[in-house]
Amino acid sequence: MRSIVHLSDIHFGRLNDHVVEPLIKKIETLAPDLVAVSGDLTQRARSHQFKEARAFLDRLWRRGMLDGATPDAAYSVRCDETTNPPEETARGRVICEVGVLPPWPAEFVVVRIGRTEGATEILERET
Repeated sequence: MRSIVHLSDIHFGRLNDHVVEPLIKKIETLAPDLVAVSGDLTQRARSHQFKEARAFLDRLWRRGMLDGATPDAAYSVRCDETTNPPEETARGRVICEVGVLPPWPAEFVVVRIGRTEGATEILERET
């Protein structure tokens, strides 16, 4: 039987650093076939919070929980001028993309997260 660990609403930027390592160790102990991350990845969609998320995904990759020969092949976190052109940020929009390559037989999944003052939008992007 296959097993899945589902992490939801992690909220990097508010997450206590003392929780991350025990969480990763627990995931290792459970040895799931898939680690799914959904919901709010960051607290306020700030670039430093996405850097924290990228560091977390890197730790998962180093422990073999994401496929890919390199971290760049295993996951991506993009929240920069390529996803946030000046006209979008002037309108108060922040758009970030998070992609992960779960262990086989899954395929690379990219989720596009958009945040405005009044709403959050989460879409799966075609790869």
